[in-house]
This record gives sequence, structure tokens and C-alpha cells, in this order.
Amino acid sequence: MMRKLMAACVVAALVVAVSVGNQKDGEEKIPPTKEIMQKMNGKKDAPGLLKKSEDAVKAEKWEDAQKHAKDMGELAKAIVKNKPTKGEEESWKKKTKEFAEAWAAISVAAEAKNATDHAAAVKKFRASCMACHEEHRPAKKK
Repeated sequence: MMRKLMAACVVAALVVAVSVGNQKDGEEKIPPTKEIMQKMNGKKDAPGLLKKSEDAVKAEKWEDAQKHAKDMGELAKAIVKNKPTKGEEESWKKKTKEFAEAWAAISVAAEAKNATDHAAAVKKFRASCMACHEEHRPAKKK
């Protein structure tokens, strides 16, 4: 019970950190959403951070999983600050907050070295991606 309470506290702290961000007197460069998605998901020939995190957990390389989760966290902080290219801004704020919360659960699971929780968090993370894509992803150019 204490472990779950501690994990919940860590998730809450991470969500607050993501919401607040690391602003530096207007110097902060926020990567565009497309760049964030490419880093998170990778390309056909190069896995992204999410796949790298999953692979690290499967191989029980927890330090690698934790590093990938940290890198994903930086991207989650950035995407919250971007504007939607399609859809309503209120929806964007809600969806990117869900994205950041799902990332926080991945991070907590990696820190706890818990493969089961990590898998569940990744599933929730992917669901948050798809929910956002439905409303905010521009149509692919033909």
C-alpha cells in the first residue's frame, strides 16, 4: 500500500513538473510537435524513445529504461507548450496533459523497475497518442 501511495505521489509531482516546465526568460526553444512525435515514435528503420524504453525493460536494462523515460519527459514538457495545428486549443491542452500523465506513469514504472506497470503505462500512453491524433493530427499530404 505504501509503495502505491509513493508511486502516486511521484506521478503527481511529475505531472506538476510537466505543467510548470523549465522556462528560461524566453530563451527556451520548443521543438515542433512533428519533431517530438518522430523522437517518441522513431521511424521504420530507427526506433523511437518509446520502443527503446520497451526494449530496455524487456532486457531488464533499467538504467536505459530510466534514461529513455527521462528523455520522453522532456518531450512531454515541450508538447504541452505547443499549439495545435488542427482542432480546438482546449482539447489540445486536455489531450497533451493526458499524454504527459501517461508519460509520468512510464517514468514511475521504470524507476520502480516494474515491467508490469511499465507495460500498462505504455498501453495508456499509446491510447493518449491515438486520442490526440483523432482530433489534432493534420491529414497526411498525398
